[in-house]
Order: sequence, then C-alpha cells, then structure tokens
Amino acid sequence: MMEKAAGDEDPARAIRALALGIFEAIDAHPWVGTQLSREPFQPAVLRIWKSVGVQLHRLGVTGTALPDAGAALVNYVLGAAAQYAMGARRAQDDAARKEYLERLAAEWARHDDHPLVRESASLLREHDDREQFLAGVDIFLAGVSSRAAGGSGAA
Repeated sequence: MMEKAAGDEDPARAIRALALGIFEAIDAHPWVGTQLSREPFQPAVLRIWKSVGVQLHRLGVTGTALPDAGAALVNYVLGAAAQYAMGARRAQDDAARKEYLERLAAEWARHDDHPLVRESASLLREHDDREQFLAGVDIFLAGVSSRAAGGSGAA
C-alpha cells in the first residue's frame, strides 16, 4: 500500500492513494484506527508519517511546515477513516445505511432550523463516506500546494 503510493510520480496522487489505502484498511478492520491512534510511537505510524512527509516535501513543503503539515494530514487520515469505519458499522447493508442516513438527516433538521443545517441534512441522505474522505484529502492538498507555491514553504 505505502510502497505503491510512495513510487507514484505525482506526489498529490501518491498521498491520495496512500490515504485511500489507509481508509480501506481501517474500513475493513475498524480496530486498526483505534490502535494506530492509541499507540503513535509504533512502526506503522512512522511509516505512514514518513510516506506522507516524503510526498509533502515533493510538493514543496519545507522547514517547520513539513512536520506540521504531515501531522495534520496523518491525524486527519487516521481520525476520519476511523470515524467513518465506526459509523459504517451501524448499517450493515445499503438499505440499512439509507435508513440510518435518513433518520440522522431528520434528527439534524428537527434539532436545528438553521439553513446550513437544513441543507447539510438534505445532502446527508446521499452521503458517501469514501467520497467525503477523499474530498477532505483534496482540500488539504489544495491548501498545502497553494501555500508551497506561494514560496513560503509553509503549510
């Protein structure tokens, strides 16, 4: 998983592939996310952080921004993947998931009539964990690339 991502010519694509591989591993084995978060000083976390850091450096992130950006992205990937995996366990098939999302959307809308909450609730019915997870990775990469391109090297 990490070796393939690390060898990709495009660092953003390599990070995205690595993040998706971690997402899929945690989705298949939800306990992995908890274990990785609980024990940050273990070889697997170091390998993940190194793989991300190498690619961020290739994107132009340098100096103190590199460990900051690496930590932020690794924390997002591990935390979000674990959260999505635990949520997915609440609904074992597509019908149960659709029902769960509809109930959740109705609860959100019932508890708060703010337009943002109502719009989010209406979109929740068609929510896809993988797509939203990757959108988060893409948002992160756009920000870090923008900052690196600005010449500061800061993320």
